[in-house]
Amino acid sequence: MALRDHDYVIAGNHDDEEVGVPDVAVILQDHDYIQQMPFVEIGPQHEEEDGEANEEQEHVIPGEPQEEEQPVEEDGEPPLVEEEDVAVVADVIVEGVPPETYRTLPGIRRNSTIYVDNLKFKYYKRELLVNTISLVCERQKNRRHPMCYGTASVSRDIMDNRISLINPHNHRADDIDLHVPYLREAIGNKGLDPTNTTASVRTIYNNEIIQHAEAACNYTHLQAVRRVGAMRSLQRPAIPQDIHALAITLNNPQYPAYSQTLQTPPSRFFQQEVVINGRSVGVVFANRVAIELYREDLNSVTLVGIDETFKTVPSHPTDLKCLLTFQIVYNSVAFPMVYVLLGSMTEETYCGVLRIIRQMLPLNYDRVRFVTDYEKALMNAVEQIFPTSRLVCCWFHFTQSIVRYCHRKLNNVLNLIRTHEEAARILRMVIFKIYI
Repeated sequence: MALRDHDYVIAGNHDDEEVGVPDVAVILQDHDYIQQMPFVEIGPQHEEEDGEANEEQEHVIPGEPQEEEQPVEEDGEPPLVEEEDVAVVADVIVEGVPPETYRTLPGIRRNSTIYVDNLKFKYYKRELLVNTISLVCERQKNRRHPMCYGTASVSRDIMDNRISLINPHNHRADDIDLHVPYLREAIGNKGLDPTNTTASVRTIYNNEIIQHAEAACNYTHLQAVRRVGAMRSLQRPAIPQDIHALAITLNNPQYPAYSQTLQTPPSRFFQQEVVINGRSVGVVFANRVAIELYREDLNSVTLVGIDETFKTVPSHPTDLKCLLTFQIVYNSVAFPMVYVLLGSMTEETYCGVLRIIRQMLPLNYDRVRFVTDYEKALMNAVEQIFPTSRLVCCWFHFTQSIVRYCHRKLNNVLNLIRTHEEAARILRMVIFKIYI
């Protein structure tokens, strides 16, 4: 019945009847589909752009899902979605008072600069001309917003802060906090400062918001964490694939934090690469400043320990096998003096490493007693490089070898020791025989 009232249903005999089409305009007016829209004057330059946009819309298939541009994050900071950003503003020229002056602010990327006029429109530098600098609207590089073709020009004279608008913007200026860029830059610089004694972003943030109290409300700690983390990841070198690549990275002046101590002021900790027969087999670390500082005390050392560990070796480079430590005993306390990451454990490699250590440490080697484990290659290298010193083996490694031997099921010694008191007494005598 409703369809007949609106003349949407036509009689069944269509052979000779003329189909009557209702006045669409009248129907739309009756159903209040037409509303008065605000009139916006469009310039001749944007008429062509609107025409191109309409041509592109003609090729859109109805009902098909269309791809939308995703917002691009800048320096690890996700876009902040506000209620005003949800609705897409039409590309129209905003008529108003042109900007007159500008100021420069630190950009999002490190060592970058943005230009902000007195109306709070933001620009990026496009190119340097003879006497001027060409600027473009920041929306040309920020895909989170519709494209804006606004351009401007400023003088290359930094004392002249006048700005000339060339192409107007198609959007209104954002309400930005002019103090936030300075807080963001200060936090980023502190996070990358090698002389900074703390690596905690929370501590850096708490210190900087005191100096930039005006921006503290508009820049959160989570934003600071994301920014410092992204900037630090860009400063890290590539993971070395072999020992030689590790030595190159440690020698690179671009990454001083990886080859220096944490002292203030820092000193060089990485010393040199160990090369045997043209092949890189290790890297040597030592604090030469501390060695020179305690030179007189080192001259009185009489006991030195050389030990290797396999659990604290980095996973990369993959050709590393062990970490060798060269320790001195002073006043009954062991002090590690030299560390060596090794990729080879041959006698030839140990000889090369011990030669380097002997040149570093000013010990009185004639009266030094070396303590090592029972590795034959290391023992031979110590006797070869330090012929005037005395070599003894570690009692801990000695007892561990006896205990491991007793626990072997094929030997059946453990049950004998548990059941016979005489066998247990002989075992204790063997263990303490080294002190006789």
